Order: sequence, then structure tokens, then C-alpha cells
Amino acid sequence: MRIDQTGKITLIRFAVALAIVIASPLLLVAGAPIRRRWLRHACREEAPALIDKARGRVSVHYFVVNNQLGRWLCAPTEALVRPARDGVGPRATDNRRMTHPRIRVAAYVIRHRSVPELLVFDHVGTPAAGTQVPAGGVGPDEELELAVLREVAEETGLSDVAVVRQVAVEDKPHPESGQPRRTTFFFLRTSTDTPDAWEHRVSGDGEDADLTFACRFLSLPLKHPLADEQDAWLGRIDPLWATPESSDRGDATRPDGRTRTRGL
Repeated sequence: MRIDQTGKITLIRFAVALAIVIASPLLLVAGAPIRRRWLRHACREEAPALIDKARGRVSVHYFVVNNQLGRWLCAPTEALVRPARDGVGPRATDNRRMTHPRIRVAAYVIRHRSVPELLVFDHVGTPAAGTQVPAGGVGPDEELELAVLREVAEETGLSDVAVVRQVAVEDKPHPESGQPRRTTFFFLRTSTDTPDAWEHRVSGDGEDADLTFACRFLSLPLKHPLADEQDAWLGRIDPLWATPESSDRGDATRPDGRTRTRGL
């Protein structure tokens, strides 16, 4: 529906709230798995964007996943599954219990034309920051799929994207501060008519707010690695997309301590 259809949007909001109230007993006991399944459906590859400001359209799913009452009802079961998602168990006995990693997401947004292309950006006026993909922290009650869509929108202004699947989970400290980080990389797709390049002023309230990013698409495989080795998992989507220079980076470590080879 169109964003300017205020009467219809008000009706949809009311209908969603009523449906959630009716389903509240079920959401209290099984809200987390229901919400996660709904998110996978709403963010599937062929689904329309939750909100497309460029075309002035919004999906009904947007009102479901952002309903505050629904989040509150799902909170009890979400609290039970979040430690497993974050890799922090209630019986942890090592130092990781004292220093939880910062939970993050990163986006491989792919545009398919004559060759596959990856969405990247550079900091305008700060070339030392290097070329990067959209990435950032996850809110306390935010689903990973919604977080990665938000990061893409905030850092590039692009809303016509769809989550295809999760690619990898990487445990890697911040290159400067050494802060523990756990980053989930996602594969996303965007339409072929997306512009080749543009500049975007970062929105949101993160540390990059109000900075200007120069966004563009690069053909895959990349000729050079990205900042902080963000390209390391492209080979997980398609082995032909692996950056040649990344072959000497070694293996990554799973959250459970085992090693996994990049690009498989």
C-alpha cells in the first residue's frame, strides 16, 4: 500500500493490534519461534521491501514486525533463545561470561547485471577508513534480519533490498579497540535498476550519524580486499566471488571453538 494512504494505514494498524491481542496467550508461550518464522517469511528473497520510501510504499509485514505489543508478548521466550543466539550460555565459566561480544550484522547486497556486483561505500573525506559494506550493531530487542535491513538503509539510503539468507557468523575483535565482536553476515539482493553510484548522509543515532558515504557497486570477484577483511565470506555465497587476495587469510573460528574454512 502507499505510505500516503493514512486511512488505510490506520485501519491496518488497528487490525494488526487486534490480531496480536487475540493471539496473546500463544505469543506468551511461543512468541520467539513464531516471530522468527514470520520474519523469515517477510524478509524472503521474493518478498517486497518492508518499507520502500523511494516508491512511497509500505508492506503490511512492516506493521506486524514493528508492533510494540507483539514485541512485549514475545519478550519472555525471546529472552530464553537470545543467549543461544549470542553464544553466551548461562553456565559459562570462562572470561567470555564477563565480556560479552558486541552483536553486529553486515550486508552483502548484490546487484545482478552482466556480472554480479557488490554494494560498498567509502567515507567522503576520510579515505583511510577504506572501502566497506554496510554493517553495524544490533539493538537489544532487534531481530538480525531487521537490523541488517536497517543498517543498509541508514548507511546507504537503499530500501529496495531483500534478505536472501545468512552467510556466516564471525567472532573477531575490533581492529583498534580489541572489543569482542560477533558479526552475522547476510546475503541480500537489490534490483537491477539501482543507481551505479550516489552519495548518502548517514541517518540514525550511531557513531556514523551525519557522515557522508559515497556508495557504489563493484564487480565480483573484487580486485582488492575490503577494510577489516569484510569480504572474507563472499566465497560462501559463490566460490567464484571470493577475493583472490583473501586466500592467505587463514581460517575463521566458529563460536564453539572449531575452525571453519573460508569460502566453503
